[in-house]
Amino acid sequence: TVIINDYYTVVNTNSVEFNGNEFEGLQYKSEFDMEIEINFGETSTSMPTDFVDFQTTTTMAKGVGFVTIDNDGDFGATGLQLVSYNIP
Repeated sequence: TVIINDYYTVVNTNSVEFNGNEFEGLQYKSEFDMEIEINFGETSTSMPTDFVDFQTTTTMAKGVGFVTIDNDGDFGATGLQLVSYNIP
């Protein structure tokens, strides 16, 4: 059995500038932890789950969606950035 617990925290609600326009913004941080339990017949054991450290900071703009997503953790740092969007 694997249980993943997600935790979300609002970092700020500052306005976001994208493509030369200013939008209402929301930035939040997410983290998770896991609980792992393995059953072998009548025997049950738990695995340590503090071996992964991983956080994501997401910036969103109202009417646009995700603008940036930055990940940081044990496996390094990565990120995504919106380059353009089109709302028909």
